[in-house]
Amino acid sequence: MRADQSPACANDSGLFDIENPAILHKDGNSQHKGESSQHNAESSQHKNGMIDQRQWQILESLAEAMRNKKRVSAQDRDNIITGLCKNSPLTAKQISILIGRKLSTVSIHYLPRLLKEGRIRLKYSDRPNHPDQAYVALRPDGNGHPETSM
Repeated sequence: MRADQSPACANDSGLFDIENPAILHKDGNSQHKGESSQHNAESSQHKNGMIDQRQWQILESLAEAMRNKKRVSAQDRDNIITGLCKNSPLTAKQISILIGRKLSTVSIHYLPRLLKEGRIRLKYSDRPNHPDQAYVALRPDGNGHPETSM
């Protein structure tokens, strides 16, 4: 990994594979062909952990306060996590990388509580163990819809 890259590696197409930073997305195998390609629900940029470079940088800046501190208040932590999940579904691994915490801590302690409180929801609510499971922030009224449209 180059010194100027974050833990998630960018490739020529500007996409990050944060699930496996060592493997880059090859043009011949890309779901994202052409500069004007449209994403449908099944092949969105978020499938299999792919997030475009600009979006990842925005998420990193949102999480910077938590990533750079060993301890943060539970309220600040929960607000940062829900803020990250506002614009796009994020996996537990993506969240753990962004906030600089162990995946097990995020999966066991942070996300279940936010789910129980109704601050986030599962992307695949009918399949909690879905291999591409991700988390989406809810509106404060808890009506089950993401805070922003995707």
